[in-house]
Amino acid sequence: MADEVNASIDNIVDLGISVGILESNLDQFLLIIMGLCLLFMQSGFALLEAGSVRSKNVTNILIKNVCDSFICGVSYWLFGFAFAYGEGNQFIGYTHFAITDLPANRYGYFFFQFTFTATAATIVSGAMAERCEFMAYFIFSFIMTSFIYPLVTHWTWWHDGFLFQGKDYGGDIGWIGYRLSTLGGFILFFGFLTFNGASQLSLSKAGDGEAISLAIVNTMITATFASFTATFVYRIPRFGSGAWCITVASNGAITGMVASCAGCNVFYPWGSCILGIVAGLTYHVWCWIVRTVRVDDPTDAVAMNLGGGTLGVITVGLLDRNKGILLKWNLQSGLFLGWQLAGLVVIMCWTAFWSAISFGIMRWMKILRVPEDIELKGYSNMAMTFQELNDKGPYEHPEVVAERRRKSSVAMRDVHVDSLSRKSSRSIHQLHEMGSHEHPEWRPPLSHQLNHTITEVNEESSIDSSDFKKIHTKEGSISYELDVSLDNPAFMRI
Repeated sequence: MADEVNASIDNIVDLGISVGILESNLDQFLLIIMGLCLLFMQSGFALLEAGSVRSKNVTNILIKNVCDSFICGVSYWLFGFAFAYGEGNQFIGYTHFAITDLPANRYGYFFFQFTFTATAATIVSGAMAERCEFMAYFIFSFIMTSFIYPLVTHWTWWHDGFLFQGKDYGGDIGWIGYRLSTLGGFILFFGFLTFNGASQLSLSKAGDGEAISLAIVNTMITATFASFTATFVYRIPRFGSGAWCITVASNGAITGMVASCAGCNVFYPWGSCILGIVAGLTYHVWCWIVRTVRVDDPTDAVAMNLGGGTLGVITVGLLDRNKGILLKWNLQSGLFLGWQLAGLVVIMCWTAFWSAISFGIMRWMKILRVPEDIELKGYSNMAMTFQELNDKGPYEHPEVVAERRRKSSVAMRDVHVDSLSRKSSRSIHQLHEMGSHEHPEWRPPLSHQLNHTITEVNEESSIDSSDFKKIHTKEGSISYELDVSLDNPAFMRI
């Protein structure tokens, strides 16, 4: 009898061990799969930003987004994870540098947090599009992913962090034409649903499934109401252009999803509806502020991320179904709202301080701003920067390149000027007025633009020489006569 009891006890112990192993494996599987989905957000950001900048800088913004993940991988592996989740004090962690001595069952957690950090770093590339040097951006990206952002996550998400009492479920504070931006917006919509659902970090405990489902549903509701609100407000002539704009619809949805990150697992669905409406209005308010203070933000990164993130952190203190001050009017809810505001101020000051130091040093070293000639021509038109735009590859035989250019020149001579004008008809005006919000006074004059609007063509123009074809262009009351290179149609002279 005793042997049977002991055997039963052993079986129960073995079963408990097996269940524990299964729970651990299930949680790690969740983190890996969700991390892969979050990594796919990089393509969404790349397309969104490429669709928001001028065509002459598309390659520039794409290569920044590609390198973002690789820089983050190095910096977060070396320093970032240790500062964020290593054992330490309330301010900083200082173990597991280069994930040394990290238990194998935490590798999935490391990968998942790496994708979070890479997402936060990618947002910066949009805010600095077309204006920042490659090296300056890479330096700041390394600093942000190895030091600035990891310390913020240590304060807010590590169990001993001094801001751990606040609520930031999904990391709200830490973070070609319309076809590209629209596709990027849809990818980000998918990514943010994964982003917020995966923030539960486990699937093996009681209530995990319900929390993940609530987070995803609330994110969807906030995104849809924010997009509708932003689109219809922009449709009103007094507040927008009076036209439907796909960029505003996408950016409004992203603003709503950013706002939902902080509390999507604690909001009631009706609370997410209210948050979405306010987020859509917030997007336009921040766009107006950015234009008023003359800040160049071609991708609306400030409106979407700073505006949406700030709104989300504050809203948690108001609409949290357990501690929100509008639902639980007591001392605890008041203190909770105070912690939210205090955390918001601390993190904004921390980030602004180190960003100002980093950019200030790089500006003093004259490596921050793109030279004026490159800014006017565009990075994508610089032969020494992107060789693949001029040749098929860095190792192609010179004779093959010369033959292809000769054939291109011959084909160009047969192109009717009308056809050339139609192909050049997409102007910078569309991108600036409908998509981004670069201040009109900052736009370079037409004489410096490679992307221009052909409005009038002199069909009787003859070829001045064997190298150029003459056409006429007009912007407003100013007329220009352009010589288009037959060897390189992207080159024009006035």
